[in-house]
Amino acid sequence: MPSDSSSKAVLIADDSTMTQRLLNGLVSDLGFGPIHLASDGRAALDLWVEHRPPLVLLDILMPNLSGIEVLEKIRQDDSQTKVVMISGLQSRDEVMRCRELNANGYILKPFESERVRVVLSKVAGDLLGDSDDADEAAPKAEEDAEEPSKPTEAPSAAAPAENSVDAE
Repeated sequence: MPSDSSSKAVLIADDSTMTQRLLNGLVSDLGFGPIHLASDGRAALDLWVEHRPPLVLLDILMPNLSGIEVLEKIRQDDSQTKVVMISGLQSRDEVMRCRELNANGYILKPFESERVRVVLSKVAGDLLGDSDDADEAAPKAEEDAEEPSKPTEAPSAAAPAENSVDAE
């Protein structure tokens, strides 16, 4: 069973191809990789088990398993993986459940690229060797400068979604 846990690997799980592409570009720009993509919760969990990336970005509303269900399963096995939840909704119960499960961050859709960079630098800057304050560690470059690296994709059902962020 291969493991990316000692690397800068990332799992991005979102049922929106557009959100996947945006997040792929942002994490690539920050220096993360390889990047694994999943379009539903079951595929996300399978990729996490196979690769054990140290950073996971999980959409909350996905087919097959929700992001919260995937987070529960990750936390049953591993308390060290850094997990950032992504959602277009922000219910008090949802946020509380993510906190109970020790999610490391929360990003609201629609999101701004710079806000995502700040959250990722704060949550996972240590994976990149960043020791600066999150606001200083976040790169200044704006969105789609280049085509992101080719990620590993899990076969799955895709559904439309939005793409924008504010974070916790």
